[in-house]
Amino acid sequence: INVALKDVPQSITVLNREFLKDLGGDELMDAAKYVSGVTAAGAPNSGQMTLRGWNTSGVTYRDGLFDPIYQHGGSAIYMSSYVRVEFIKGPSGTLYGSHTTGGIIDLVSKIPQSARRTTIRATAGDFSYLRTDFDTTGPVDPEKKLLYRLVVGYQNAENMQGLVNNRFQL
Repeated sequence: INVALKDVPQSITVLNREFLKDLGGDELMDAAKYVSGVTAAGAPNSGQMTLRGWNTSGVTYRDGLFDPIYQHGGSAIYMSSYVRVEFIKGPSGTLYGSHTTGGIIDLVSKIPQSARRTTIRATAGDFSYLRTDFDTTGPVDPEKKLLYRLVVGYQNAENMQGLVNNRFQL
């Protein structure tokens, strides 16, 4: 339902694209650190989180629909494909079919735009970390009725134990 957040009687925290860009983090956990009631769970850098004390396994949604890719909560979620993240806290998460009263996390995907635009971003860090993201969008036809969006990310790094951690996202 398209309702303004101020009119929703639930605890909702929204991290928009500007916040995610300013933060400069690549993973959902980088942004979730700024949301009250969300903490890291499991092994370091595992991508597992708790929301109000409940593990987020099976409570990650994409565009309002259950996302089976992250049903076990152990995968890192890269933010290059999303425009915002919504944390719907508390037992209202059970309204979406979740079995946890901690809440749900909804990732809102980027959509195609009518103006042609391409962005390339590179990030480097410790342990030979290198991540590149390519995001391109625009019209396919002159009438701008058919639009496209392609977001690709690649990551290469060594972890603290010296093992290679390659990830490819499309």
